[in-house]
Amino acid sequence: MRTDSESRPSIAPSLMAEYEFLRPPLGRGAFGVTFKARKRGADAIVAIKRSTRGTDDEATRAIREAIHLLRLDHRNLVKVLDVFLDRDPETDEPRINMVMEYCSGGTLRSH
Repeated sequence: MRTDSESRPSIAPSLMAEYEFLRPPLGRGAFGVTFKARKRGADAIVAIKRSTRGTDDEATRAIREAIHLLRLDHRNLVKVLDVFLDRDPETDEPRINMVMEYCSGGTLRSH
C-alpha cells in the first residue's frame, strides 16, 4: 500500500505491474493462491497471496484487515509489505493481493 503525506494507507491498484509473478504457484488454499514473485527493477523476492473469490464488500473488509497487518512487525509473523486490489479479467470479481516477505524452507507442516 502506498501512503500519502499523512501516512494514511491508500489503495494502489497499479502495483501489479511492479511484480513479476513466478510460476508455478507456491500453494493453493480455500480462499486463494500464493505466488512467488520478483519486484521489477530489484532483486527482492516476495510472496503474493491472492484471493480468488469475493464480493466488493468482502474485498473492502479484507483490505481493512490487510491495513492492520501492514502495521504489525513481530519476529514470529511473516511481514506484510504491501496490499493492492485488481480485478479478475474473466469474472471482474475483486482480487486482493497481499505482498509478503518470502520465507524459503517449506511449509510449517513440514517442520
